[in-house]
Amino acid sequence: MKPSSGCLRNSFLITLLLFSGIAMEIAAQESTLNNRIYEENKEAVFFVSQAVFIDESKIEHIELFRKLEESMDVELLNQYIPVVTGSAFLINSSGYFITAAHVTQYVDRDDAIDAAIWIFEEYIFKKSIPGYLTKAELHTVFRDYVKAVTDSQFVITLKSVDRIDYRAELIDENMSNDLSLLKIDIEKDISPVVFGSGKPVNVGDKVFTIGYPLQFVMDTFLDDFKPTLTDGIISAIRSDKWDLQHTASINSGNSGGPLFGEGGELIGINLGTLSDANDIYFSTSSKRIREWLADIGRNELLTEEVRDNQ
Repeated sequence: MKPSSGCLRNSFLITLLLFSGIAMEIAAQESTLNNRIYEENKEAVFFVSQAVFIDESKIEHIELFRKLEESMDVELLNQYIPVVTGSAFLINSSGYFITAAHVTQYVDRDDAIDAAIWIFEEYIFKKSIPGYLTKAELHTVFRDYVKAVTDSQFVITLKSVDRIDYRAELIDENMSNDLSLLKIDIEKDISPVVFGSGKPVNVGDKVFTIGYPLQFVMDTFLDDFKPTLTDGIISAIRSDKWDLQHTASINSGNSGGPLFGEGGELIGINLGTLSDANDIYFSTSSKRIREWLADIGRNELLTEEVRDNQ
């Protein structure tokens, strides 16, 4: 006896509903996982930069700077203006961070001054309300800014998710593996990232990044300050200094940020991408970080919790 068309239709609808329910449950589980990894690690990921401090004592026309600040609803004096930017992550509760060496390596002073001036023109002047200051006043502010930048020292800074700025000490760096170790006098208790136990990472494994991509651009239209999470999979395991190729989107400013596995454990540090490529991103494995810290006599920094790769 052939089943009726109504029975077939009902069977199809039941099957469709079952698959829809399974898909919704999987999506909900993935969303929960993403949120858990972000919440567990966001405070341990800092914005890192080479920056110049705009010291109020070096400014001649403070009242005009105050007008500019008022027009932009932002503080400029006694603030750090980033020139080279990236992300860094806490590896020890005493205030030790890892980031990319290409973020912290020496920048020619003239190039840094040029970059600081360009940033002021591109991201500060363009945010000011037209007509709030006259052209003559803007030129005066600009001259004061250039003088302050030229007379100031460029420093490495770290900025926490609650907007606290720290001057960082460069402890050591390794250009061949593109790694830097930084230290700050941290003001609050923050849990460091948890290193994976060293179990193999495989192609297809789920991965997550947390960092501060394109922070200059974000600052032009967003008032809050927080890291960004993206997810993807391991695309390939490689044998050069970029051990891991993955699809978790990274942009300028993600350099030096952490790459996490599905269990929330650190499996690598994000270092680069290919220009004009889609979903081709590279990281150095956490194993290389361990080996480098041991080489420089700093392996005691990783005596805290270690998590098995899930």
